[in-house]
Amino acid sequence: MQPSWRNILYQLSIPRTYLFGEYSLPDEDSRILPEHGVEVAIVAQAGHGMMWDNPIGFAESIAAKAAQ
Repeated sequence: MQPSWRNILYQLSIPRTYLFGEYSLPDEDSRILPEHGVEVAIVAQAGHGMMWDNPIGFAESIAAKAAQ
C-alpha cells in the first residue's frame, strides 16, 4: 500500500504550508495539519477553487511564503 499524500506531507523535512480558501473553512484539516508541523495559510474571498475565486490573493499567499 502506498503512503497517503498526508503521510508524505508529514514526512517532508522542509517547511510546509497548505493553502485553504476562506470559504472552505471550517475544515478539519486546517486544525490537524499544524499539529504535524504544517503551516496553514488562508486565501481570502476564495473557496476550494482558490485560483479561480481570487487569483491575486492566491498569488499573494504564495509570494508571501516565498519571501520568508
